[in-house]
Amino acid sequence: FGAPPSHHTMEESRSKPIAFSVKTGVDESLCVYARSVNALLVLRGVLGLGENDLEESLLQNLALLLHEWAVYRDDLDDARALQIALDSYLHPSLANYDQFYIDIKMQKCLYYSRTHNWKKAKETANLLVEYCKNHGYLSNQVRILIHMSIMQLESDRKQCTAAMSPLLEALAMCEQLEMHGLHAAGMSILAVFFLRFQNPKRSIAILEATIPTLMQREHVWFQAEAFLTLAKCHLKIAGTTTAMASKGGNQTSEIPAAKRKRYGQALQALNKSLELFEACQDCSRLREGLYIQAHLYSLLGDLDKREASSERFVKIGSHNKKNGVNDVTILDSLNDPIKLQSLVERSIY
Repeated sequence: FGAPPSHHTMEESRSKPIAFSVKTGVDESLCVYARSVNALLVLRGVLGLGENDLEESLLQNLALLLHEWAVYRDDLDDARALQIALDSYLHPSLANYDQFYIDIKMQKCLYYSRTHNWKKAKETANLLVEYCKNHGYLSNQVRILIHMSIMQLESDRKQCTAAMSPLLEALAMCEQLEMHGLHAAGMSILAVFFLRFQNPKRSIAILEATIPTLMQREHVWFQAEAFLTLAKCHLKIAGTTTAMASKGGNQTSEIPAAKRKRYGQALQALNKSLELFEACQDCSRLREGLYIQAHLYSLLGDLDKREASSERFVKIGSHNKKNGVNDVTILDSLNDPIKLQSLVERSIY
């Protein structure tokens, strides 16, 4: 399951496009991570970082950025290689040692969650909460509390009450410290609880109040997750579930108008969610969203679009076999702008 990003990636991966690129103009078809890498490469060239002590800081940020991107893309071999690199950069003489240590641990927590190593993920998260609390990194503490709640929801889908405690703590801290973006992120996860508690209308009310702030202030992943939850809520109200298997054929001839309207609202939210998940190349979430989309088109009797969604579902993750990027090792690319550019242009299809 997706995790709150590190501080560095948060600042570099807003939904608003970065205004400069290695190439002429900005290629908005690139995902947010690719645009962030482009921005760092421009910064490196403008400031001449290859020839002074700031080069190490740039490499640290690039490694954090590429690790999070690799985890979302399911490039787990790359993620493990980057973890080794990140650990090698961490030494007590660093001026930003505490923040860099927290960033590395948050990235590892994301990796453990995506590989379903829940025990290790929870151990790392608990360690991080105490470390942030003792060293005064309150925004990071809130972020990891939200991630702990997400982990609990994903590790045990039948029992979600244990996930409420860290989320409520995070929301209380957000209100006290006026962390509006993180508060919106936490509320979007709270909406998942009400959906699990069979109260989708309450979830919709929370999401409709939360999404505008998410779109302005938070990471694209939280935006995408909020729209995915919204789509599930409309499906729940329509009397179906996202887990229901389509029986095939045209099922729309007797669909009541109210239910058809809900299907349309679900599809609208789902399409926005898929667009945003593509922007961060989250393969796992894209598969889930495309499965639901194919099911919705089947319910609406649009079999051509159902087949198109199914084809996209099958293609997700085929990038590892098709585009030849594996010829460029992730570690060799860190200090080579030309090789980094080949990574930037990667697809997930």
